[in-house]
Amino acid sequence: MRKFIVTLLSTCFLLACSSSKVINIHEPELEFTNIKSDFILKDVNNYDCDDIDVSTLKYILTTSKPISQIELHDEFSTVGCSIKGWVTIKNKSIGFKFDYGGILYLDNGEIMACGEDCCQNNFKYCTWEKSENTN
Repeated sequence: MRKFIVTLLSTCFLLACSSSKVINIHEPELEFTNIKSDFILKDVNNYDCDDIDVSTLKYILTTSKPISQIELHDEFSTVGCSIKGWVTIKNKSIGFKFDYGGILYLDNGEIMACGEDCCQNNFKYCTWEKSENTN
């Protein structure tokens, strides 16, 4: 029984991990590898949020762009559904929190968000709205 549980947990961990390289379309020097998450959902507003998988994270990492705190405030919304995980950038493992509003908060202080390119084709995890502020 113990061997079965260990095998099952190992399989689940392997399925929740991706070691292939993901290159960001906005900053090609920004490469992500070893995308990992336990996919434990935090739903602070009781929205009954859907589960996501590693393909959603890969899409976000590929099409999102780095944003400032001002852009985050003016153009994006959080939804209260999130997961945590880890990704390797330049040989460093960095934690992240992905908010289902299309916002990826990296533990190194950077924020990546699903903007115009990412939101095409009615991508579900997008809250981006073009700001009218031209300053």
